[in-house]
Amino acid sequence: MSLVTSLETLLLLLVAAVIVLMYRRQTVLVGRIDDLERQLQDRENLLHEIHSGALGMGQRLLSLAADVERMQGAQDELKSVDPQSKLYSRAAKMVALGADIDELMRECELPRAEAELLFNLHKKP
Repeated sequence: MSLVTSLETLLLLLVAAVIVLMYRRQTVLVGRIDDLERQLQDRENLLHEIHSGALGMGQRLLSLAADVERMQGAQDELKSVDPQSKLYSRAAKMVALGADIDELMRECELPRAEAELLFNLHKKP
């Protein structure tokens, strides 16, 4: 065999080795890309679930806020209709401001038992 043929053979072997190494590297990279794409898809699915849950919670909160507003209106309406509740509200405010049982009885025209009950319910600990 001549020197040129030997060099050509060696060069062909080197090129073949480089091609094999590049193919292996490409195979590893393609596998890594596939793994990353799967992870990305998993994250997108999780994000979609979180987004859907957040929308559901938002709708539920809006519904609850509307319920609270409706109940507040009904409570305000009941307070304005029932004069007795106005009396009890006034007595509760008086207790919060430091009134004693005798003052409650006198100012709100309450029997002692009711005045004592309101006093005990609303006095500061």
